[in-house]
Amino acid sequence: MVCREVTCEENFMQVSVRSDVACPIGTMKADWDAVVQTAYASAASDWQVMFQRVDEEPTPMSLAEAHELGYEFDLTEGRLVFRAPYGQPDSFCTEVNSVPVEAAHVTLFSRQHWVVLMVDLVAACSMGQCYNI
Repeated sequence: MVCREVTCEENFMQVSVRSDVACPIGTMKADWDAVVQTAYASAASDWQVMFQRVDEEPTPMSLAEAHELGYEFDLTEGRLVFRAPYGQPDSFCTEVNSVPVEAAHVTLFSRQHWVVLMVDLVAACSMGQCYNI
């Protein structure tokens, strides 16, 4: 079963997940706990976004703020889609299997009373500007 699809295009990277499945994630438990704590403390009923970078505290922003920065979120045909242009301040360079990639790691969340709904999305592409890491 494929639950995540990553697309690397000439000027953007994109990740989409089926909206009807829960996917196992590779996020470290300590990182995930910090995100959950931040999301719960700051979440409202409106959807919010947190970009995650190594050694940086995630800061929530609204979908409108993320859109102004060039990010796109869409729910279409049973899939949640996150698209980011290359070279964004919230993306970072890393290596995956010795290949330099540009990555964007975002958590989309909303709180309804005592329940926090969170979707963890990561896109990583070798087409960005991370060839000299």
